[in-house]
Amino acid sequence: MIPFRSNEDLQSFVDELRGFLQSSGEVDLTDLLSHARRFISGPEAEYLHEVYLALKRVLASRPAALSGEREDEIQQVVRQIDETFGSWGTAVESGK
Repeated sequence: MIPFRSNEDLQSFVDELRGFLQSSGEVDLTDLLSHARRFISGPEAEYLHEVYLALKRVLASRPAALSGEREDEIQQVVRQIDETFGSWGTAVESGK
């Protein structure tokens, strides 16, 4: 996976993941990703934060349908968001 160049690229990834989870019957996780999508037109930091929290919840829930490769992709996206916030001099809340 190459780094995302825009929020729209990131949203394409989130939409694909959301569709996959929806087809796997993961309604709660699908709802989390749908919620994060609503922030794409707002401030970038808020959007990235919402996506970050949703992806962390997906990883923490460890749905059975999630393959090791897909899990690695999600972890890479989470790291990229961490790095983005780090370059801005801010931290992402863990959502715990």
